[in-house]
Amino acid sequence: MSQLDHLRALHWSGTPVSDVWFGLMQLAAETEQMTTLVSPETERALRGVLARTLGIAGTVAVVDLDNHNASERALLRGLSAARKSDDSRLIAWLYGKLAHRRIYDFSGNRIANLLEALKYVQYADRYAGDNPVVLADLLNTKGEALAALGRESAIGDIHVAGTMMESAPEDITPEWLSHFNEWREPFARGYRARGQRSCLCADW
Repeated sequence: MSQLDHLRALHWSGTPVSDVWFGLMQLAAETEQMTTLVSPETERALRGVLARTLGIAGTVAVVDLDNHNASERALLRGLSAARKSDDSRLIAWLYGKLAHRRIYDFSGNRIANLLEALKYVQYADRYAGDNPVVLADLLNTKGEALAALGRESAIGDIHVAGTMMESAPEDITPEWLSHFNEWREPFARGYRARGQRSCLCADW
């Protein structure tokens, strides 16, 4: 198990979030330092690890620590790393996380946050390729933003995301979305359930 996988497992196991956050940021610093000591090919692979590490850190910061500023910094660093990595789909993943952070940011202008989230989903689409799991993840994020805006089209987007997730072959799931395989059916059911109630409340 890699150090990143170990930290992910600690996060899911109930380890204190502050410990997980510290471990992620320490791993990010070590990985970034290593990129200066290796060949260009290995550097691109390490940039991918760095992007994944900072993407997870961004999620931990906003979901578990309720620290949107720390999340934004981590995600932007991750996006920068993804641009230099060997997998452009990581760029889509980080843009999707930046969008998701804005969906759950209730400070400032709520409508502006949600419209910016939709803008980031558009950016993400350019790098997503044709992988149905990556596309489903982004389509669900788009649906959540539209639902929060009270748009009826959210129902269709979230329902399609659930169908795509459920029918996608497990062996094409990118490593950083591998947790979707274990929870594929609950994710799909959750997507569709959210789609059914998505426009009941513009603040959802």
